[in-house]
Amino acid sequence: MIENLALVAPIGTAGSAEGLTSADAAARLEQYGSNAVTQAQPRGVGTFLRKFWGVIPWMLEFALIADLIVGRWVEALVIGTLLVFNAVLAFSRRVGPSRRSPCCVSA
Repeated sequence: MIENLALVAPIGTAGSAEGLTSADAAARLEQYGSNAVTQAQPRGVGTFLRKFWGVIPWMLEFALIADLIVGRWVEALVIGTLLVFNAVLAFSRRVGPSRRSPCCVSA
């Protein structure tokens, strides 16, 4: 932590107990820009397809393929439905809040 202080000190009034003046803040805002992090917007198809990637989806996909090979069509249909339902639910929970206005999104 002490090593990081050396990086802050050359900027200017970092050691001041009162903080920055309005003029200093305006100058830093102009020089460095606002202190904001942009959030990447989720991509539609890629984000949805990633819901099928992982250990649990792989187990369900393996069971689905095994049931299709054995000829258990009803079980394969149930497993496929669960797999797609889970992906749709996870996708809607991931993409849904990003499309709302910032005032309505809870932290």
